[in-house]
Amino acid sequence: MPKQTTRSNVYSFGVILMELLTSKKGIDFNREEESVNLVVYMKRIMDEEKLMDVVDPVLKEGASKVELEMKAIGNLAAACLDERRQNWPSLK
Repeated sequence: MPKQTTRSNVYSFGVILMELLTSKKGIDFNREEESVNLVVYMKRIMDEEKLMDVVDPVLKEGASKVELEMKAIGNLAAACLDERRQNWPSLK
């Protein structure tokens, strides 16, 4: 079993945030080929600034500042998933 590190925990946290925001699995072979991996899919969504299009509708329902909150969570998740590990936020 691979050794868990703080850095791998940051990445895993980013994946979990994306799963929670979208209510989608991290890996799902029922999605289109380029979207099987949620991280790859969400990077494209974030680059296109379409996060709110993929946020679970139940999360959007009834929240007052939902767009700002969801974008903040999305941005945190994207930072955790940055290709350059030195750009990842700390767990603190």
